[in-house]
Amino acid sequence: MTVLSELKFDGFAERCYEVSNDIWTPKVFLDIETLSLVGTPLTVIGLLEGGQQPKATQLFLLKEEGEKQLLMRFLELTKDAEVVTYNGANFDIPFINQRLLHHGLRQFAPKVHVDLYLTAKRKFQGKLPSLKQSYLEKHLLGIERFDDVPSRFVPQYYQEFLLGGDWDSLEKVLRHNYYDITGLANLYLYVEQSLF
Repeated sequence: MTVLSELKFDGFAERCYEVSNDIWTPKVFLDIETLSLVGTPLTVIGLLEGGQQPKATQLFLLKEEGEKQLLMRFLELTKDAEVVTYNGANFDIPFINQRLLHHGLRQFAPKVHVDLYLTAKRKFQGKLPSLKQSYLEKHLLGIERFDDVPSRFVPQYYQEFLLGGDWDSLEKVLRHNYYDITGLANLYLYVEQSLF
């Protein structure tokens, strides 16, 4: 995870990472982190933009009051994007739109949306013990996540950061999100190459 840049704004930050040139498809791979399921702010939006010069971008809250500006930047970065998610039709995109509505902003309606979870469900439900993204990464692609935190602890770690300024907790969340977007991109490429 090589950080290329990090900019801090009023209430949120934007961090960009170098990504492998193997992510050649011109899609935007999207994953979010939240404090809970309903009614709380988005804490992290991870975007991996594939293509000739792939890069990963994370937008993350520094304080809850920065959510509207974070969402405005998200809309700017995803204008006309073809988006890929994992269970995004049921979680990520509805959650983002609920938060956009809360702030009086326009809804996020990507030009194209591919939910890779639906593909995995059609292909592997009942054949594999789990459809979790990290399980598919490990068992189909041989990708092992190192120093990752389980998803269920992400809200707790982010609260530790927001309430007490614990930057180590924030880094755990950002690393988890980075693994999610890079793993999602690799799973998508696996599908595109008709090996899924």
